Amino acid sequence: MDDPLIGGPQKSFISQERVPDWMLPVAHLAALGAIRFSPDAPRSDRIRHAHGYLMAISLNQFGTSFVKGIVGRRRPNEEAARALGRRTRSKSFYSGHASNTFCLATYATLYAWRRTDRSIVRAAVPLALYGAATYTAWSRVAEHRHYPSDVIVGGVAGSGVAVLLFRWYDRMPVPAAERIAVGPVPGGLAIAVRF
Repeated sequence: MDDPLIGGPQKSFISQERVPDWMLPVAHLAALGAIRFSPDAPRSDRIRHAHGYLMAISLNQFGTSFVKGIVGRRRPNEEAARALGRRTRSKSFYSGHASNTFCLATYATLYAWRRTDRSIVRAAVPLALYGAATYTAWSRVAEHRHYPSDVIVGGVAGSGVAVLLFRWYDRMPVPAAERIAVGPVPGGLAIAVRF
């Protein structure tokens, strides 16, 4: 495709990225560790949602690559990169950085809201993660690597995948071993059964 669906003329090439590619896997590992080792959730929930998070980022990455391959929209700085002798094969629509960071922010926020009653955690997690995701999306446009529509669609797609996978994994049945709990109470033991 020679003309972008939404965009404009080619823009200058900026070599230094504000959010380099290596930061995405590091952020995903940190989010996975926070979900897997969170102190406020039963072990089965942590394992189930760690698996759900891995599935969400995998499905999100597949969807991003699939759509980029079909649409094939050029990046806003492709001609400028070629003029400098840099080869660019990646496509613009939709932003993988935006979809990845919004997928991370949405899944981790839903998990934090579900698993803790601490108001500081419930406020800080979305503020920090959505702030980082928004900064990442903005930086992709500011560096002429994406059009605004690329990051908007990427953010919506990543958030949508995260919501769907979180709800699916959150509704999985609790293992039988964790449905029954026995604990001490004054004067004896109590048995609690979850249905």
